Amino acid sequence: MRSARADYCPSDKTLVAICAGLDLDISIAERLFHISGKALKYSDEHIAYRLILTALRGADLQERNDFLEVLGFDRLTDDK
Repeated sequence: MRSARADYCPSDKTLVAICAGLDLDISIAERLFHISGKALKYSDEHIAYRLILTALRGADLQERNDFLEVLGFDRLTDDK
């Protein structure tokens, strides 16, 4: 991803929020992570991210945020 700062690298949470907001499928999400120099791994948090990009595809951000909160992870967005 490009920004005004050449050294800027978005957080995993930001990348997932973009993917969820655009309702991208997992293969496109993984590609976005790749071009950002990152990868969706198999940590508990990244598994939760994978779930909201696959099992909750089509759900709005509120539902995805609620799912993350139930699992004990931070919301993708700050709005309630």
